[in-house]
Amino acid sequence: MHPYHSFTLHHFVHQLDKYADNVLQSEFGISYSRFLCLVAIDSSDSPTQHDIAGKMLVDDAVVSRMLTPLAADNLVTITADPSHGRRKITKLTARGSKLVHQASLRLEKDYLYLADAACIDPAELTTSITKMHKILDYKPSHG
Repeated sequence: MHPYHSFTLHHFVHQLDKYADNVLQSEFGISYSRFLCLVAIDSSDSPTQHDIAGKMLVDDAVVSRMLTPLAADNLVTITADPSHGRRKITKLTARGSKLVHQASLRLEKDYLYLADAACIDPAELTTSITKMHKILDYKPSHG
């Protein structure tokens, strides 16, 4: 391991993302990035493409490229926003909602197993990460 905590954390998150991508691809036929798009849609009530991009921390164009195949796979619906001509409203289909639920449970099960194997309390870890995340939300950079 590297002596810097931040480097170790980045490396771990990268490995965790790769693991999640492999599980999602092999068991659910979806990439991790598209799954995260579905999760962002699921966490909002009728979000726009811009809302989804904000939750995913990506550009609107990235979301735009994801939504078409997700709609073609019957995972989301995309409709015009009646209050704004250029905006689109997205919603999960029943199939998309089921995929988010099942895949989330699968990934959570593996995460809890990993935490248990490492003798780490996942609730304490989540609390600590959430505290740091809130600080970053208010202070995007620190000297």
